Amino acid sequence: MTTPHEEQNRFMLLLVLILLQHLLWSSRVSDENKAMVEQLQKYAIIKSSKVAEVMETIDRVLFVPPGASPYYDSPMPIGYNATISAPHMHPSCLELLQKHLQPGMRALDGNIKWIVI
Repeated sequence: MTTPHEEQNRFMLLLVLILLQHLLWSSRVSDENKAMVEQLQKYAIIKSSKVAEVMETIDRVLFVPPGASPYYDSPMPIGYNATISAPHMHPSCLELLQKHLQPGMRALDGNIKWIVI
């Protein structure tokens, strides 16, 4: 049986590990779309060449307010009480979606990223 103090220590350790993981990822902020795609490939978020091609073709900077950091892996406000998802979310969804597409089909991601099979 663990004591409340041990439970608190475990919780704090878990919290520190989660924050550390976020800082390690966020500290590698990309300064351009291609670098962001390469980073997403490095972390195996982008697995297929088709999704990488789509992500490289449509630059995220087109969908964020001027002066924002479009390649920072975090959701960001885009106005009207809405946000654009963090960059890793789009290829994650496209990777899952492409498995259900057949040759000739097309899909449109909410971030306006086309995938054509």
